[in-house]
Formats: sequence, C-alpha cells, structure tokens
Amino acid sequence: MADLKPSVLVVDDELSIRESFSLILGKEFSVITAASGEASLKKIIDEKIDLVYLDLKMPGMNGIETLKRIKEIDPTIDVIMVTAVNDISSAGTAIKLGAKDYVVKPFDVDDILNRTRSIIIKSQIKGINMLEKEELIGTSRHITEIEIIIEREAKKDSFILIIGEKGVETEQIARLISVESEKLLTIFNVTSAFRDQMLFGIEKGQFTEAFKKESGCLEDANGSILLIRNIELLPLDSQEKLKNALINKKYFREGSQIPVALNIRIIAETSEDIKDMADSGMFNKELFKFLSKVTINLPPLREREGDLPVLINHYIDMFNKKHFKNIKGPSKEVLDILTSYSWPGNTTELANVIEILILTADKEEFLPDDLPVDVLINSAFSARKFITLEYFENKFEKGFIEDVFNRMDKDKQKTADALGIQVKSLEEKLESM
Repeated sequence: MADLKPSVLVVDDELSIRESFSLILGKEFSVITAASGEASLKKIIDEKIDLVYLDLKMPGMNGIETLKRIKEIDPTIDVIMVTAVNDISSAGTAIKLGAKDYVVKPFDVDDILNRTRSIIIKSQIKGINMLEKEELIGTSRHITEIEIIIEREAKKDSFILIIGEKGVETEQIARLISVESEKLLTIFNVTSAFRDQMLFGIEKGQFTEAFKKESGCLEDANGSILLIRNIELLPLDSQEKLKNALINKKYFREGSQIPVALNIRIIAETSEDIKDMADSGMFNKELFKFLSKVTINLPPLREREGDLPVLINHYIDMFNKKHFKNIKGPSKEVLDILTSYSWPGNTTELANVIEILILTADKEEFLPDDLPVDVLINSAFSARKFITLEYFENKFEKGFIEDVFNRMDKDKQKTADALGIQVKSLEEKLESM
C-alpha cells in the first residue's frame, strides 16, 4: 500500500542547506531538492509539490524571479523564502509578490519542522467554489458510462467511491458532481502525516495551550461535498470514527464532549483494491459498504482507446492560453509516439509533459527531439527510430552546458573555464542549442 508523504521542495545553491532540510524534514515529508531556480521550475511542473523553501540569493535566476515563475505555474503553492539577516528587506518584497513567509539563516530546527507541519496540514484541506462547469475529456465508452453515472447520481445524496490509478481524473468527476448538485466541494488529501484533528478538529487544552478551538475538514465541509483522496491511508481507528460520524450524523472534536452535527456528502477516492483490503481486515468493512453503494471505476489512460488524441489537443489549447503561446501541436511522428506510450501517470503525467513542451517550445509544432527521454524510451513507436547514443550524448551535453552557464551567471569565460573548453567552442555550442 502506498505511503504518500507531502512533498517539500528545497531550492538552494548550497548543498549543505539542501542536506540540512532533508535531515530535518525527511522522516515526515518527501524532500525534493533543486540547486537552482531554473531546475526548481521543472520540479514544480513534474511533481506534486505542497510547499517550497526558496533561497533568495542564487546565481542565475534569483529567488524573487523564481518566486514569480512558480506563482505563474501554480499560484496555490505555498512558498517560504530562505534569507540571511541582511536580506530581510528583500524577503518583505517576496511576501508582497506572494511568498507566504520567510525564515532567516541559520534557522531553528524545531521552527522549520513545526512551520512545515502547520502549513502542510492547512494545504491538505482545499475548498473549491466551482463557477464554471467541468467536463471529462474523451470519447471512449468508459468516459460515456461515467458521465451517465454522474448525471444519474449528481443531485442525490448518495456517497460515491471512485477507484482508479494515480493521475486519473478524480477531481474532475468530483467537480462535475459539485456543479450539477449546486453544492460546494472541499478536497482533503490523506497522507502519511494524517492526524485525527485534520478530520474532526480539536479544542484547546487536549494537547497544548497553544491550541484554541479549531475545526477539521468535516466541519469546514458541513452542508456540502467532501472529496477524501487516498482514503485507504486513513488509520483503522480513524475509519471507525468516520463511520460512526456518518451513521450518527454527529461527531466530537478531539478534547471535547460537545457533539458537532454532521450533514455531509462524501466522495471517496482510492487507487488500491479497497474491497480486498476490507475483506482482509485492512480497511473498515462497514465503512467500505457505506461508501461504495455507488462506485465509479475510472480506467487508466492506456485502456481508453481514442481518448489520447482528444486529451492531447485539449491540453495544448489549455496551456497555450495559460502561457500565452500559440503552438499548433505535435507533428504526426510525435502524435504516434505519445499515443503509443503507456502513461503510467495517466492524465496528470500527460498534462505535465504537454505543459513542459509548451513552455520550452521555440517552433510552431513539437518534434520527437522535444519529448522527454522516458517517453521516447518507453514508447513502442519511437524505440528504434529515435533512441541512439548520439541522441543521448547531445541531450546530456545540452542540459549540462545550460546548467553550468546559468550557475556562472551566464558569464561565458567562467563557463568555459568550468567546462574546460575555449570560449569560442562554448559560443558555438550555445548557438547550436
């Protein structure tokens, strides 16, 4: 069973700082590191990032520039600036540009850990007020059958269980139901950092005087729809509490004997064989029966013949608008490659790849050489035609030179010295990129 940890991205050109964050946060969180602002942007696009610690002073793209780009890619990501004492004024500028807070080097270990826990807990509870109707993209029979279920069940109060691999369109389905039922949608992601207070809330005095009465996501979503993602990660005792709350239509905050009335519709999501888990005692059997009266099985993208070309065009249009580009789309060869790849990350992976292509495109259409290496390697169509030693050598050299060039503040002499080549050779390589 997957052990999903919230992801924290640490962006700093000093290896010692990146290693310090990994030591402090590594037990509770998945720590991803980047040595430059440029490298961090690819991480933001490729990975699901919950929080960023971003150094203010870096060679190449500095912290302020990187913050602006991160917020352009995903304005919902929380960013904490990491600064020296004499740069606090710059940290204030960063906060005006959307940073959540800043920490000063040398930082306190407990402060970093507690700050991260607090922000992650709040970020895992996300309320969405849908103003525009969502839609499922695709023409396969699977999508058609799911749309029929949504139309039939949306206005009812029945609980719904969505079963599908990571990266399938769970949120789109929940949003469609939210719009059709005219109820707000709240999304809660269960991770290995889960605590009961996230669901049920807490009252001051149970654990520490620092707590006042705080609501959990059940209370925040009362009267509306709550999508619980990765529900299989809920501990068994929490599953029992949730089952009792749904049956009795009330529950208790941690540390309180005063009941809280509950009127909520649950949409639960899992990528596991949750029926098998319930049969073997790894998931609460009664809660499973309660949640699975209406079940939507959402197949992986590789099993939905005909959906890929439609989705590719959809994402090209979407990211053209988002990034103010006018890329026409893939060549026939690229389309053949993309449609013969298995997409283990499903629509999430597909969207990420298309967005990277749009962001980095310098031509009107995508060519095979623009595609990520892993897509080329694992695409049945492209394996023999495009994967050569020369291709990998050129791909590596280009990325390596760009990385060193940015680290040296785009100083050609310093870059050439670092690479052990002449400036003229460097200029020729840069011109050919």
